Amino acid sequence: LHGHLGGQIRATLDNVGVNNNQAKLSESNVLDIRKRAANGEKQGDIARSLGISQSSVSLIALRKIWKHVPEEEHS
Repeated sequence: LHGHLGGQIRATLDNVGVNNNQAKLSESNVLDIRKRAANGEKQGDIARSLGISQSSVSLIALRKIWKHVPEEEHS
């Protein structure tokens, strides 16, 4: 039972972001959302342009979801 539970937890942890087959966004989309939100674009407008909910945009901008995506490197 312990081995099975460990495997389930590992599978759940590995099933994030683009590894989740139900993900509508790419890591590039996430970086774009963060940038657009930081520049003051309305979350509703961002959401409509990507076909996702405003609450998803908010959670991404606040790094509550897709937090595994690192910040873009500034050159």
